[in-house]
Amino acid sequence: MNYGSGKSQSDPSLIKTIDELWLDFVEEILPAGIPEIQRREMKRAFFGGFTSALFALTVGLPKLPFEQADAAIQGFHNQVSDFFKAVRENRA
Repeated sequence: MNYGSGKSQSDPSLIKTIDELWLDFVEEILPAGIPEIQRREMKRAFFGGFTSALFALTVGLPKLPFEQADAAIQGFHNQVSDFFKAVRENRA
């Protein structure tokens, strides 16, 4: 996904809204011409997944020791990377 625009890492405009992240997802993942109901259900799932991730990051992880929280974040990153690799290879 396109999360940056070459701007400074301290630039707050690098942080996208959930809607902007959804549009990136649509552009990169969803096939053109899918039925509207599928698009709507995918958006609901996308926002639901975002909500779950936000909850884990803001409520769950702060309760863990640093090392465990760091390992959990790395695990999330690995899962997402593996999933999108599988998508690119048409295995997911």
